[in-house]
Amino acid sequence: MRFLNYGLDEKSVKSIYIDGQTLYLGGVGFGSQANGVTKYNRQDNSWEYWEPISNFNFYSADVNVITGDSASIWLGTKSGLVRYSKKEKQFRTYTRSWGLWENEITALKSDGKRLWVGTPRGLNVVEPGSDTLIKVELPGLNRIEVRTIEIDSPLVWVGTDQGVFKLDLQDKSREKFVDPYGVVNTRVNCIVKSGD
Repeated sequence: MRFLNYGLDEKSVKSIYIDGQTLYLGGVGFGSQANGVTKYNRQDNSWEYWEPISNFNFYSADVNVITGDSASIWLGTKSGLVRYSKKEKQFRTYTRSWGLWENEITALKSDGKRLWVGTPRGLNVVEPGSDTLIKVELPGLNRIEVRTIEIDSPLVWVGTDQGVFKLDLQDKSREKFVDPYGVVNTRVNCIVKSGD
């Protein structure tokens, strides 16, 4: 391990996303003057900073979660969902007026086609090539806090403050995962897929 004593725009790192040789690091500021997303290229040791003050359509650098796909880097902030287009090198922020359940983003997961978006009030999905955020309106999943999302195609696992839900995209069904021991029947903070 090599410690870097310089370079971060936001010292309180809450999320790291690895995209090839590039690290994206973001967090939620606690009164620090510097506030932004740090982009670090591990190949040439170069640093770049994304700050709302110097980027149009980038409203908040208070980042809860970062993910990406081949075309975009997605930032889940306290004030909306931010998309950075790799091709156009431009930002766009999506808020409740675009269809989000809530402006604060608590979880993000890309399945390579769709982007799944968690908020304190429910789950949204962004379809490929679309700027529309669709509200996922299923019994039990409305108006609850989404804390984590994991994809196991064709299944989407959603960890909430009220347990785990399994969405089957093939047969378009929803099922609440019931643990007979009660361990995951309440707040679930993280779901990770490993092998099968």
